[in-house]
Amino acid sequence: MKLTKYITSVAMLLAAASVTSCQDDYENVADNNMVFDTATDFVNINVLDGKADEMTRTLGVRVAQPQAEPVYVTYGVVDSKIDEYNAAYAAEAIILPADNYSIPDPVAVVESGAIESSRVSIEFKGLAELNTDFVYVLPVSVVNSTVPVVNSTATTYYVFRGAALINVVTDVTKNYLEFVNPGNATQLSGLREITVECLVFPDSFDNLIQTLLGIEGSFLLRLGDAGLPPNQLQLAASPNATDAAWKFDAGKWTFLTFTWDSATGEVNVYFNGVKKGATQKSHTGRSVSWNASNFYIGKSYDDARDFQGKMSEFRVWNRVLTPDEINERNHFYTVEPDAPGLVAYWKMNEGQGNLIHDYANGYDLTSHNPLTWISVSLPEKDK
Repeated sequence: MKLTKYITSVAMLLAAASVTSCQDDYENVADNNMVFDTATDFVNINVLDGKADEMTRTLGVRVAQPQAEPVYVTYGVVDSKIDEYNAAYAAEAIILPADNYSIPDPVAVVESGAIESSRVSIEFKGLAELNTDFVYVLPVSVVNSTVPVVNSTATTYYVFRGAALINVVTDVTKNYLEFVNPGNATQLSGLREITVECLVFPDSFDNLIQTLLGIEGSFLLRLGDAGLPPNQLQLAASPNATDAAWKFDAGKWTFLTFTWDSATGEVNVYFNGVKKGATQKSHTGRSVSWNASNFYIGKSYDDARDFQGKMSEFRVWNRVLTPDEINERNHFYTVEPDAPGLVAYWKMNEGQGNLIHDYANGYDLTSHNPLTWISVSLPEKDK
């Protein structure tokens, strides 16, 4: 969510600064025939999605009045402008490495009698190899011109940042999800190993019990219970399993990984890829079947045991994932739908309607009440 807010604030700050300074500069443009760029946004934001390795952007200028002689404008990268960018937008961006761009011909020409110049190309390359944890900026400025330049339009900032992997989540407060056709979910029957994963954002812990998923009286993941803090995860099975370290924080995204192996009964819990508490034991030597009409996400005994908050990336595997698999790059935010052992994958990113699609096997869910969709930008970035 922070990334979206940051980009919006950059745009707003830029617009305010540009309007004020441009108005001052443009008062003299016609009289002095100054060079200016007509772009409306001088921060050009590009996302690093690991797919687009190359791109080209162009720059050019205009003059207020045609000249008898050609006007020559030269562009260049001004590294010191990165400090101005960071100061203006409270950012911690770094300069884009020289290996990742080139300006083959940096000179734009306004031919005699014309008012618009030729275009200068900035060619970007090797973008797929950039570290998406950083924000990169390339400040390209007019460094020389045969006609005075409007200062407020002299620099364009090309910004490269990691793409949001999750843009929409659903709020399931006072709601729950159930199968459209429970009998079709055959791969959720007879499970002897389970990994459940989900990205959750608890808003509060007002309920004595909040439900993640499962079947009441059989095999259920929930928060709280009589004698337990309302934010503590519990496996309600035979017997129940919990640990004091399995506590969620309100107002914070947590990626939960829960694993269970019937052969040993071992239950392990990871928050954000880190094992929490001790290995517990439950439901040894039994199987779990969740392909039933009383399987819910966000409900168990009754509607009052709803999950109070937002959910995303719900997954069920028919095997125990290893710590290395759990901590693979971007695993908290996305996996391949055909990953080995993935039997249900509800991304919860539809953004409209009341149907949640299963990307693994088509075991779609529907909501009891209309769903509330929330725009986010995950993983979160401070800058």
